[in-house]
Amino acid sequence: MPQMQNTPSLKTTLCLFVISGLAVFAAAAEKIPVSSSPSILLKPIDGKSGAEKLLLIVPVGPPADYVSLATAIQNQSALRLSVGVAVCSSHVPVFNITLCDPEFELEPVLKAIIDRANSTGVLLAGDVFVGGHSVGGACARRFVDTQYKGAGGVLFFGTQFTGDTENLLTGFLGYPEDLMSYTTPLLAVSGELDKFSIDNLALTVKQWMALPEPRRFQTYPVIIPGMDESSYSFPYQMSHDLVPEITQKQAIASTGKITGAWLDYVTTESASTNELDAFSNDTIALTSPFLAAYDMDRQWCEEMQKQLPGVPSDTEITVTKVPGIKLDSCHTKYELTAKGSLKLTLCDYTTYTYNNQPPWEAQYVGAKEISCKLIGEDRIAQIMKLPAPDMKADSVVNRCKSLNKQALATAETLVRQYWPKALQRFSDQGKHIVFSNDTQTYAGPQWLLEGFGYDETDTQISVQGTALVTTVKSLIYPGQHYCKLLSPSKAVDIVMTMGLTKRYALTNSSSGRKSST
Repeated sequence: MPQMQNTPSLKTTLCLFVISGLAVFAAAAEKIPVSSSPSILLKPIDGKSGAEKLLLIVPVGPPADYVSLATAIQNQSALRLSVGVAVCSSHVPVFNITLCDPEFELEPVLKAIIDRANSTGVLLAGDVFVGGHSVGGACARRFVDTQYKGAGGVLFFGTQFTGDTENLLTGFLGYPEDLMSYTTPLLAVSGELDKFSIDNLALTVKQWMALPEPRRFQTYPVIIPGMDESSYSFPYQMSHDLVPEITQKQAIASTGKITGAWLDYVTTESASTNELDAFSNDTIALTSPFLAAYDMDRQWCEEMQKQLPGVPSDTEITVTKVPGIKLDSCHTKYELTAKGSLKLTLCDYTTYTYNNQPPWEAQYVGAKEISCKLIGEDRIAQIMKLPAPDMKADSVVNRCKSLNKQALATAETLVRQYWPKALQRFSDQGKHIVFSNDTQTYAGPQWLLEGFGYDETDTQISVQGTALVTTVKSLIYPGQHYCKLLSPSKAVDIVMTMGLTKRYALTNSSSGRKSST
């Protein structure tokens, strides 16, 4: 997709609203002024010793709603730690969102906090840590990477993006794509019940598990069970966020404990990793269903071919993976080897881009759909000298439907294996999943153009496979069975987060959330 060309001021305004989830565009002719309201600065707690450090937080909700988080971090850290919460001029009353323009506004606001905290002049860049909530985390990383070199580290609280560039439509700063090459200390805290899927963080966790031991706590992704994306900013609610299963007090205590321990570790005030280790097992368990399904996506066409009747267990299957524009020209093949075993070549185009998602929302990293060109039922029977199947039978005509059911069953098995409480949660509050009969197409181009059937409402998800079935007597590409299928990774996302119904209202309200203790 070609990148939009904009003047710096327009680009800034677009970035300001797009990354915040708003379809509001205004061409500002001048730089956005620094807020006249002073940002929040909490001085170190009495009784702490050592060199002073500073943590900055870029909010998306009312800045005052982050004081509980800031205080919890101060209490849990051994550091003599000041915490500043940015107050910016940009505010959208309808959504109750605080916006800090990352190009023109945020830098002077954050540097003004640093100057206030550094009245003695002893703070160095390495003593300053910069974090942010949700898209504020992307802004925090941008500030450290481009405007404040040498900072002590970057902290994400519920950030939903993965990427190393800020291209408006093609990507945002978020979890580094290559964790090993990102040398700035990084803490990424996420809740199990964040508004979107945690699959972005799952791939980061996979990279984290491969890091050498000295790096595994300098760079630390962690998921807190039962917590949502709104827990950092009580009483402010993220619009349409999932309702948490732990109290606000528990969520803030856990976040404070993890963040305080991480700050102590990276500043070498404390070499202990006990507090961080305590959350690692849950993080690995929570991400394991998605990671296992993500790997299954790659072999899903092969596994689904094996589900067709008559395919011997020793069949050798090769899958040709092609881009979408090459799928029409990719053709299946079949043969019997000299040893009499079956050898099949299939075609697979797996879509990973959720084009129906607005660019300001998190883009899932699991497969949106899997398009498989399989060898058909009657061709398998012909090759293996088996009785010819009834190609008009429901089991044949709606083969994709049965395979889609298997994707959901596979996801449920994985969730049950690694994090069974999520399966019970989905049973209690998940959307009703309806598997409709397959849409039948009659030519390759038509099958290519017909999308995978996926329709979602507030209470139900309808899944419909798109099929092209030809018999061995067909004039064009005989003996084929094409299916557009639900991927196991998307099914895991549905079960663990995206298919859940207990969510906050679409309109944010900093006064509408009751305190939990």
